Amino acid sequence: MSKPFTCIKGNFDATLTCLDGRNMIYRDMSEWTEGPLYATPDSYKVGITPPGRSISIQVDVSTSGPTSISNKDLGINATNLLDGVYTISVYNCGTTYTRSKAVLGNIQCRVQKYISTLNHSDYAGFKKAAHIEWLIKSSMINSELNKSKLAQDFYKAALREIDKLNCDCKC
Repeated sequence: MSKPFTCIKGNFDATLTCLDGRNMIYRDMSEWTEGPLYATPDSYKVGITPPGRSISIQVDVSTSGPTSISNKDLGINATNLLDGVYTISVYNCGTTYTRSKAVLGNIQCRVQKYISTLNHSDYAGFKKAAHIEWLIKSSMINSELNKSKLAQDFYKAALREIDKLNCDCKC
């Protein structure tokens, strides 16, 4: 008997979640074709392009559970993962699928550290933090909608705002 086909059924999707500064979790959310000639693979290769890079790194990911991906797996020599919009692509059964995902763990950590420095009555400080969190959330939403340029613009705006704060909020 021949090997079954492993085809995405037109809906390629995944989540990328920052686990800590050095690792993220990839979860496959794709819809796989079912039937007597088809099977869902245990794993498959995706290309992940980190922000600001032009080269895609091939990574084996699981279809049934989380896959941990480190900054080293992606060829990132920095201490932490790079914040920004990551591009995920896969060629499967004659179709190339591409998704954008914002991974913003470092800036989210910086906002949390800023909030932890505030006095409970510092309304102006909390208002600044809420604005930065809104910019971060806007970046993530736009990346989910595959609006990479807009997602990057919101991220850069959030970065500018947190850099203006008088805070030792490095992560």
